[in-house]
Amino acid sequence: MLQTQVHDESENIRGVNRLAGAVLVQAIEDIRSGSGRKREDAIRWVTDPSEEQFSFVFCCRMLNRNPDEVRRMLVRQALPAWLFPDPNRETGNHADL
Repeated sequence: MLQTQVHDESENIRGVNRLAGAVLVQAIEDIRSGSGRKREDAIRWVTDPSEEQFSFVFCCRMLNRNPDEVRRMLVRQALPAWLFPDPNRETGNHADL
């Protein structure tokens, strides 16, 4: 393979990585602060198991991230905090009331 071909391929991969990162960041922003359809679409994209180009799984893998770990973090952020009780907080203690 010629040096210019290796360079071009490397540039293409970097471009795909940047795009995958941008898509993932947009989904994170939509889940955290989006509303209505935009937020719902982002959650649906994150929970879709597809491995097609620019799916959630594809983007995570391009960025060397574990899709299941990222998905757990994002889904947890999308749900109300009361669904995830703090394990460090004592139960039955009403001193703060």
